Amino acid sequence: FEEAKVEAKEEDEARRKFSRFCSKMSVEDPIDCLTLDAFCRLMQHYECTSAHNFEAYFHAIDRDKDDRLIFTEFFLGVCAADPSTTHILNSFTGHERSKFIFDFYDTDRNCVLDFEEFTRLNTDCLQTELDKHAARQEAIDKARELGIWNDGQFAGITRSQFYNFIQNEKMRGTSRLFRFQKTLLKDRTKGHSRRTGSTGGTGGGTVGVAGGAGGTGGGGGPATAADAVYDECPSDHESLEWHAHLLDI
Repeated sequence: FEEAKVEAKEEDEARRKFSRFCSKMSVEDPIDCLTLDAFCRLMQHYECTSAHNFEAYFHAIDRDKDDRLIFTEFFLGVCAADPSTTHILNSFTGHERSKFIFDFYDTDRNCVLDFEEFTRLNTDCLQTELDKHAARQEAIDKARELGIWNDGQFAGITRSQFYNFIQNEKMRGTSRLFRFQKTLLKDRTKGHSRRTGSTGGTGGGTVGVAGGAGGTGGGGGPATAADAVYDECPSDHESLEWHAHLLDI
């Protein structure tokens, strides 16, 4: 957390947001946690990422793979995905982020990236719009370069191989992967309300594909009654988008 420049006020803010959506599994298991549905509602409410990425983020952050997020998992995950978190090779932060990136793209959760998963990861690293054929060819070329394409077959990539490729700079562009569009570690309601049209700091910025930066810091509740409305109530558009995503699932 020191390397990522995350302090107590960021933890407090993450806990405040977690607490708004968490629940206890049962009387016998009273630990506060987020289910997939609750996590998706949180992501939608704070506009962290596109709806089609919600489930991939959830499973990447669920480190013990029990289909729920306790606060420690949630906090570590949102720190790793924060737009301002550094991505330094051969560092603790870089190593931890590589685990989240791998699990984000390992959609079948078998601990090996297959060719389809690798193609999606490689395309996102390139940050280029490619059609299906071009993306496939780029992935084949990259796999050959990495020595994992033999006799027309993709060998697959394990988590340790993936980190080795990053560490030795054989895969570039990974710093922009597994990034929220907006921070969960800052209180974005302070000094800003879309409903009233006021202006001010937005809290946290973005890196790579997400762009710009800024921040207000600090935890706590909304600064004004108008801000409270913004913080508590998703817009009609937000609700419709999330309901459409549920139907698509």
